[in-house]
Amino acid sequence: MTLAPSRWGTLALLPAALVAVLLFSVVCALPARAEPSRSGPVDPGTGFPAWLGDSEGLRLEPCFVGANCSAIVPDPSRPPSAPGNIGDRVVYWSASAEMTTRGGGRALLQLTKQGGFLPAAGPKDDARQVVSRIRIQVDNLVPGAAYKVTHPYGVETFLDVDGGRRSIDFTEDVGCIQAPCSEFAAGLNGRVDPWLAWDTLGAPAGGPPAGYVGDPAIPHEVTGSPFSDADGARQNYFEIEGPDVGGPGVDVVRTDLFRVEGKLAGLAAFADPKGGLHGGVRSVTLAASDPDAEIFYTTDGTEPTARSTPYEGPFDVASSTTLKFVALGEAGPAGDRPRSPVVTETYHVD
Repeated sequence: MTLAPSRWGTLALLPAALVAVLLFSVVCALPARAEPSRSGPVDPGTGFPAWLGDSEGLRLEPCFVGANCSAIVPDPSRPPSAPGNIGDRVVYWSASAEMTTRGGGRALLQLTKQGGFLPAAGPKDDARQVVSRIRIQVDNLVPGAAYKVTHPYGVETFLDVDGGRRSIDFTEDVGCIQAPCSEFAAGLNGRVDPWLAWDTLGAPAGGPPAGYVGDPAIPHEVTGSPFSDADGARQNYFEIEGPDVGGPGVDVVRTDLFRVEGKLAGLAAFADPKGGLHGGVRSVTLAASDPDAEIFYTTDGTEPTARSTPYEGPFDVASSTTLKFVALGEAGPAGDRPRSPVVTETYHVD
């Protein structure tokens, strides 16, 4: 199988049966974006960004707990943390679509923006990565034929494909590929942007579960592709064109149904280091998932409010202290302010 030049330029020429793993730190010829993708502050509990944002300003947090998340932490009763309670991946967003191909085969499109650990590295600080992924797998194609695959983030043409299972086996990963991975910017440069969501997101009825952009258990029509096809329609679909792809005489198969996963980011606050037993004076830094939010804290065990001490920078904890803090976002039209849950950290200082 070879991969022909595409609308993105020549990506690679691959021998038959080889999985195409295309690893870039920057992808050229991307469509114009309203603003660069962004990542929130690192959650000291997991070591991953508190949220990731796409070019349209949609912010999603890791989907760790709940019926609408695919990567549940081992112990949902405890906060996610690494190592010990994080699993092998941290899903911010995903969308997948499937179709049947000739001879009862399967065509699969997987699109993801997720965190994880470099292969064989395990949950180590310098092995964390955020990856933008496009994966295409198609079975039972006509050996030696050419096929065009259209999806929300581009068009790929495969020449001289193999027959049998995974006649096409293509993966494009964009992100840090070798430790140390000191930051997550490389994973924000992939083609997967902006993110797909149910086309009923925000509708008064028929929308996804509250707080989510979709439900991975339910295939649904989507919106979000940055591309338009030759007919002027947005490429919110998965389509394969080529000889007998759907069976004898069926040269086109297509679906516009995707299983979408993504949890809308709520306001959250963090302390670094977290509470526990510490030897000597410790400098404590507070942060919020929204960099424009204000943080207020107390050190006497009382609940923090907007009248409590405002956080202005790192401060020292020199004796055993119960720290409570809350983040407040910018006021809305009605004067209400988004509010994070109150966080309590107890420091025991020798």
